[in-house]
Amino acid sequence: MVGGDSYESTLANPDLPEKARHFLSYAYLLDKMREHADAGWSSLHGAWVCDDEGDFHAARYCREQAIEYWKRGKHAGQAFSDDLASEYALVADLHRRMGQFELAMVTCSEALDMDDLPPVIEHVLRRQKTLIEQRDTRAHSLRELLVNVPVQ
Repeated sequence: MVGGDSYESTLANPDLPEKARHFLSYAYLLDKMREHADAGWSSLHGAWVCDDEGDFHAARYCREQAIEYWKRGKHAGQAFSDDLASEYALVADLHRRMGQFELAMVTCSEALDMDDLPPVIEHVLRRQKTLIEQRDTRAHSLRELLVNVPVQ
């Protein structure tokens, strides 16, 4: 398993920052062990490394991998966040960061149509929609997204 072409090629990929290669290689192993949700998170950590290094293309690749692993996990009955609404919000953010604005908007809209959507998640999704309309691919902290959240 570790000697496989995908693992070795990921670990040696010169187009990715070294730390990101380690996260993606670990994600590969997790995926092979059918730990798809964790593989997605490891890939997302790789994206954050790429963000820190200013490598948009590598960060996009890592985010694409995260979404792919999470899709596999969902098909296997695995959750990758505390609740479905949070998963939608996270995926919407990844699509927006990758510049996939249509997919991000669809994801936000589907989440906003959910019953019993927690108010905090609803606020984050509405803020995401504004960022999507602005074609904003920048990172925004949760603190920033939660500005002006109505107190319950």
